[in-house]
Amino acid sequence: MLATLLPALAALLAAALATLLARLRAAAILLLLLVLLAVLVTHLTAALLLSRLLLAAALARLFLLLLILRLLARLRLTRLLLLSHC
Repeated sequence: MLATLLPALAALLAAALATLLARLRAAAILLLLLVLLAVLVTHLTAALLLSRLLLAAALARLFLLLLILRLLARLRLTRLLLLSHC
């Protein structure tokens, strides 16, 4: 009697083990995807912050250049006005 139940028990155990391994594999893949998502979000946030800082620096540099050009234009105009009155 045990000899007839042993193959059925082995098949049942193999099926249960296969199901458990499939669930563990699915859980491991899900965990890996969650870790990958966390890494991507962290790096994306850092990249966006860096790009915003670079954009702010470029805008500040452009503003400074415009101020210098405005000052130079004002100096040229002042010089032209002074030369025209002489």
